[in-house]
Parts: sequence; C-alpha cells; structure tokens
Amino acid sequence: MTRAEKQQRHAQKRAKERFNAELTPEYYDKLVQRIQTGKAEFVARQSNRVTLWRMYVHGKEAIVVYDKKRSKVVTLLTPYLYDFKQELLNGTNPTDQTNQTGLLSYTARGAEVY
Repeated sequence: MTRAEKQQRHAQKRAKERFNAELTPEYYDKLVQRIQTGKAEFVARQSNRVTLWRMYVHGKEAIVVYDKKRSKVVTLLTPYLYDFKQELLNGTNPTDQTNQTGLLSYTARGAEVY
C-alpha cells in the first residue's frame, strides 16, 4: 500500500469516527476537487506540502488536512479538535471556560454547503 493510499484510508476512517460519515471514493475525490479549485475556505499552512481547509462534509463542518504533494486529503478534524490543538500550541488552557478564544462558539464564516 502506497503512502497516498494510506492517507486516503486514514481520512476515510476519521470521517467515520468523527463525523459518522462515509467517504466513498467519489465523495473523497469531490473534497479534493473543492480544495484544488479554491471552493473550500483556506485556514492555515502547516508545512510546505500540508494545508488546512474549512468545508462541510456530509452537512457537518470540518477542518480538512490536505497533502498537495500527493493530492490527498490526509485527515478530517472537527472544529473543536482543531481549536483545541491550536490552544495547546499557543500555551493556553483549552479547558478554561474563561478564555476568549471562542472554543465552543465556532462559525462557518462563509464555507459553502453541498
């Protein structure tokens, strides 16, 4: 199994685990196409080859991690998981209910639903 095939399988497992959504090969290709055509909302660059995108997956908001070298979706994060990771990296306490990061008040900000 190639690295690209492992990435696709991983993304399909995480979609099922985190969103209870089936990523068929056709739907997976649609996610990749939306990223490549700029129809997803860019969130951040993680490295030279990995970027993060906000979009809806089967009607649920997701942060999609994309590997441009392999043209593959690597994994899918819930907005909460993404915000939690960012807060850990920034040194704030993600469980502190007094912080002002909007951990639970997350909005789509223009992400297209399909």
